[in-house]
Order: sequence, then C-alpha cells, then structure tokens
Amino acid sequence: AGGSKNAKEKVKVSGGSVRVVKWMRDGKRIVSGGDDGVVRVWELESNHSHKPKVALVGHGDAVRDLLILQNPSEGGTRIVSGGYDHTVRVWDVKDGSCLSVMDH
Repeated sequence: AGGSKNAKEKVKVSGGSVRVVKWMRDGKRIVSGGDDGVVRVWELESNHSHKPKVALVGHGDAVRDLLILQNPSEGGTRIVSGGYDHTVRVWDVKDGSCLSVMDH
C-alpha cells in the first residue's frame, strides 16, 4: 500500500545468498554477510536503504557468522566476521578498515 509507514521494502543484495543478518543495538542499522564474502552495514532509516552504508570487503569466500561489538563510551563499533575462507576478521565500522585477520 503506497505511503504506509508499515510498508516493508525488499532490498536486493547482489552477489548471492544472504547467510547471516544481525541487528545493531541502536535499532537503526543491520549488518549482513553472504556468499559474495562482503559484510554490509545497512541504515534502516535512510532514504537510500537499497544501498549499504558501509561494505566491508576482504573475505575470500562466503561470510558465515557475525558478531557486533558496540562500545559508545569508546566511540566505536567493531564487527567480527567469520567466513568459509577459514578467517576471522575484525572490522572498524566507522572507517571500514580491517583491523585484524586470524586464520582458523
């Protein structure tokens, strides 16, 4: 129904299946990981919700799981991702950098 505040928007993610989705504690963003090996941060209240706010690229295979670490007192959010490429990666959401890579 056009214009309804309760209308749901379908977001198509290129690169294959989405394997994991997590809510961020602020309730305004979600994080997804999928077959293309990219971790994406989506801003739900944005007019551009069909495009991720941040795309974290580095996994060589599908992202299998995510953990979100939010610590407002230290001014940052970290995402830990595990992939079928046998790596665990720690990401800084603010600047999109990969802070650490651990081989599993």
